[in-house]
Amino acid sequence: MAAPSPYQSSEQMKAELLNGPAAKPPSGVVPNFVDPTTLNAAVITVLGLIGFITPSIFDYQVLGGIHMWDVRLKDFFRFLYVSSQYA
Repeated sequence: MAAPSPYQSSEQMKAELLNGPAAKPPSGVVPNFVDPTTLNAAVITVLGLIGFITPSIFDYQVLGGIHMWDVRLKDFFRFLYVSSQYA
């Protein structure tokens, strides 16, 4: 991004700043606003695994890996409340 010229209008300077990068990129790196690389798939995968594994471990520790039909409904509601406090 070129330095703003002192002869540009404030609207031109504003548009140039707003359309530029939010932070100065490292030397040799060109900002890619059209198709930037993302970590969305990796983040979603990791969060999905954490979201599945953590409750599974917690379920086993709290309820001892027992079947749902061996748990009273009032105890299950208490379990849901306690597990939601750590989520």
